[in-house]
Amino acid sequence: MRRRVSFALALVLLALMVCRSSSLAQYKPPNAQNQKKARKQKPYIRHISRNKQVNRYYDILDTYQAGISLFGSEVKSARLGTVSLQSSYIKVSGSSCFLVNSRFSEYANSFNGGHEPIRDRRLLLHKREALKIAQQIDQKGLTCVPLKIYFNEDGKIKIDIGIGRGKDNRDRRQDIKDREGKRTVARQLKNFNFG
Repeated sequence: MRRRVSFALALVLLALMVCRSSSLAQYKPPNAQNQKKARKQKPYIRHISRNKQVNRYYDILDTYQAGISLFGSEVKSARLGTVSLQSSYIKVSGSSCFLVNSRFSEYANSFNGGHEPIRDRRLLLHKREALKIAQQIDQKGLTCVPLKIYFNEDGKIKIDIGIGRGKDNRDRRQDIKDREGKRTVARQLKNFNFG
């Protein structure tokens, strides 16, 4: 249906152009030069660091996206990918949240030593989001952990944080059994000949 409408529209435009000028050689379709710019580009998101152990030890119930307040040398260190979220967590105090125990390695070319590699970094959240996180953390067995740090499509550093419930050994063993079961089924389907 769209092709018919666009074809009919093209014919009408062509007829108008022919009426205005006698030669068809001068006709150029609108935006012919900007076709490459008109195509939508897929946004580029570059991951800096992931907390790989979080899915092993926690069931993530809810996720939030936040910005981070960083020094310039910390941003340059993040661009190099020298960030570690191992054993870091989110602390809520009042109506603000802090990323605790994360490591942004020192930037070698920074002036006067740059920044402290391990320090509390403020997360940029709306007040209502911070209060909601605080209410969820107050429940027994729930904690707030960072999931990943990345550059969004605008070039800003963002962090995904999750509210999670800790897994015990039984849950971890069950996850391993489920994962191995899926692998064996996939392996058997791959080797099975349908012909």
